[in-house]
Amino acid sequence: CPDEPETVNGYQDDDGCPDTGKVVTLMENELVSQRIFFDFNRASLKPTSEEALQEVAQAMIEHTEIQKFEVRGYTDNVETPAINKALSLKRADVVRDFLFDEGVDKGRLITKGFGSTRPIVSNKTEGGRAKNRRVEFFIIKDGKAFGPTESKPSVGTPPPASETAPQEEIPEEPDLLVR
Repeated sequence: CPDEPETVNGYQDDDGCPDTGKVVTLMENELVSQRIFFDFNRASLKPTSEEALQEVAQAMIEHTEIQKFEVRGYTDNVETPAINKALSLKRADVVRDFLFDEGVDKGRLITKGFGSTRPIVSNKTEGGRAKNRRVEFFIIKDGKAFGPTESKPSVGTPPPASETAPQEEIPEEPDLLVR
C-alpha cells in the first residue's frame, strides 16, 4: 500500500497502510468507531467521517436493547481549557445531530464535552494531539457509562473484552460540559 496514506487512529498506525474493513464494532460495553474527523479548531465534520458515522447510526438503530448512548467529545491541549471544553461539546453535539438525521432516536443520545482533561496519549507531538482529538461512544446501563478504558483509544479494532472495563458513574463535574 505505498500509494495510500496510513490511517492514523490508534489502530495499527505503524503498518503504513490505511485501515480496511468494518469501521464500527459493538462490544458488550462499548461501541467502537473509526476516527471521526473535524475541521481544525471547528465543530464541522469532514466528509471522510460520514461513512463511519452512518455505520455508528446503523449499529445504534439495530441494537434497540441498548437504551442510551453517551457521545463524548475531547480535544487536544492547544487552546485554553474553556475553549476546549466548549469545542468538545460542540463536536459531540454535531455527531449527535448527524446520528439523529440518520434515524437514531433523540431520546437515546446524550452529549458531554471533556475538553483536554482526559488525554489518551501525550500532547507533546502533533501525532499525540491528533489522537486526543476524538469522539467516543459509551453505552449507558443503569445510569452508569460503560466504554473504553481511559488509557485506551476507542478507535480502530477494539481491545479484547478483558481490557474493557466499566466506568464509574459520571457525576456532573466542573471539568466537563453536558447537554
